[in-house]
Amino acid sequence: MALPAEYATFQFADEIAGLEFDFPIDNIEVRKLEGGRQYFNASGVIKNTSDATLKVPTLTMAFKTKGEKIVFLHDVTLPYNDIAPHEVMEVSAHVIGVPKNAKHVEIGWKAGAGAVSTP
Repeated sequence: MALPAEYATFQFADEIAGLEFDFPIDNIEVRKLEGGRQYFNASGVIKNTSDATLKVPTLTMAFKTKGEKIVFLHDVTLPYNDIAPHEVMEVSAHVIGVPKNAKHVEIGWKAGAGAVSTP
């Protein structure tokens, strides 16, 4: 079975000027729910290191198998879309139903979603 096109072509963007994110490994939790479904939780921060207010692009989680095959993508819902100069945004993502064959997750900016300064 082939992966749907959005999985096969998914890429993370290069670094976004003025924005940094950090999701420490200690803030990532995976556990099994009743019925065998997996629950995933990650929390971290997005920092605006610039002197301008920036629109925050989409942050995406790519769940991968041991062999690096993407089996699930999840866009993170952010608390707000703009981030003021030097502000830190706290982010928490909860996902239920992560495929059982997902063995690790990568977090990054969705390709084509660059930050834009706002007036």
